[in-house]
Amino acid sequence: MVSRTADSLFGALVLDQMPSHGAIVDFGLDDSDREQARLKYGYLQRVVREGVVDADQLHAVAGDGPALTKLVQGCFQPGQCEVIYKTAYDDMCFEEDDDDDDE
Repeated sequence: MVSRTADSLFGALVLDQMPSHGAIVDFGLDDSDREQARLKYGYLQRVVREGVVDADQLHAVAGDGPALTKLVQGCFQPGQCEVIYKTAYDDMCFEEDDDDDDE
């Protein structure tokens, strides 16, 4: 499902449309501070429209606020982009799947 939200967000950014609810949550655009949410969307839209970030890169950072923050901030000069992306999944603990050890 994450790839669908990454593709949905990518398309919305290119077409200047509202992203799906899933994409809003997966990419931390559901900030209660509307100005921060607008800034986050704007920075993402800029890097996508300028061809700096593609859908595969968005897919790789979906649901990972720190990784998304690093990706977006890395596209700007220091101090130009200071927003911090936080997703609903950042505080969740996921266990690693150790199926490879069963061989």
